[in-house]
Amino acid sequence: MVTWQFLNRPLSRRHRSGHTAATAAATASALLATLLAVAPAARAQGGWYHINHSTAINFGIPADNLAIGESNIDPFTVFLNPGFSVDVDMAVSNRATVYLTAGSVGQTLRTARDTFWNPTIFMSGGTVGGHVALDSFWRTSYADKPQASRFFMSDGSVGGLYSYGTHSFISLSGGIVSGPVEAHGPQSVTKISGGTISQWVHILGGSADITGGSAGLWLRASNEAHVKWKGGTFNWNLAWAENDAIISIYGTGLSLVETGRGMTISGDGTKQVPYVDYRLNGTLEDGTPLVNRYVTTHSNGKIRIIDSLARPNLRVSAASAFVLNHNEPSAQTTAYFTLQNAGNGTARNIVIDSITIGTQTRTGLNWNVADIEPGDTADISRTISADYAGQLPATITLSIQGRFDGGTFNISRRATVTGSAAQ
Repeated sequence: MVTWQFLNRPLSRRHRSGHTAATAAATASALLATLLAVAPAARAQGGWYHINHSTAINFGIPADNLAIGESNIDPFTVFLNPGFSVDVDMAVSNRATVYLTAGSVGQTLRTARDTFWNPTIFMSGGTVGGHVALDSFWRTSYADKPQASRFFMSDGSVGGLYSYGTHSFISLSGGIVSGPVEAHGPQSVTKISGGTISQWVHILGGSADITGGSAGLWLRASNEAHVKWKGGTFNWNLAWAENDAIISIYGTGLSLVETGRGMTISGDGTKQVPYVDYRLNGTLEDGTPLVNRYVTTHSNGKIRIIDSLARPNLRVSAASAFVLNHNEPSAQTTAYFTLQNAGNGTARNIVIDSITIGTQTRTGLNWNVADIEPGDTADISRTISADYAGQLPATITLSIQGRFDGGTFNISRRATVTGSAAQ
């Protein structure tokens, strides 16, 4: 078998100047004789066809495999249109953007893992005979690489959909996935709003937002993943949270009733782990009914039910402040306040972004606060490097701005500030 390799670089000065005309002629004659003696196939088996510039493809690739973006780190766009096909694999690297509108990939569509940039693929038609695997290939996995390929699927069909990068992104709004959907990255994001999945959805890290579509089997969350299930169907009537993962179920009239608990064998068969079984009834946020849905938790997994009509309402019910080393450069002011949830829904993932104590404002704080159930409170104290410019004690306004799942808050309360002088 003859293997052909085309090099896109000029000969060195030594090679250009060191060959005489006679030598070149002899070389050309020998090459011609070889070509006549051994006629190459239309393409080398196992070979790769490379695209590193913006183009549109409407023909069959003249090699078994297609590589897009491997040797170009600049952004460019490739359209794969009717008539496109590649018999085996397609691999996409760096900052290429690919629109797969029609045609076929015989086996696997993959994106590179250890480049400094990651590609984006929009699939609105065509077929991938095997699976799509984001951030799945190259030499190894490096912590300093983003591992953030993005895949948007609105139509067409694939054999399975997997993401492996730390920050991989999947958006599934339509089309057919004849295998599972799995997300493995610890900070990956998966959004499912439509489409048909023949097997399961398994989120093994990061977050997922499921608002529509259907899956033939189950929903499973593992390894501290957080899944928000608001719509869509899982035909096995099974939702499963394990290993500190959370499945939050959004809807109306939801009820979760424990039906049993005990010990079972872990998924890898190495140990016994606790489980709790439930039955779930009600209606998902998109109107999908839930009738005796089987829900289970293993190894500290959690199931939360969230009434879509319920809303938290955060307010400050008490506040004060204290200045240490008043009127000194080393002064520090501590705010003490009670955050109360006066609404009928749980305030989850609360973050305080900024605080104003009198005339002193600090932003970009990113202070996390534990979830607050309806009617409950949280006593909070936070310190900033600042002083109150005036006589103490004094009456000031304490203002707090922040956010929680589904909303924001900007609340103020009058407070008394006291202090002590430097010793």
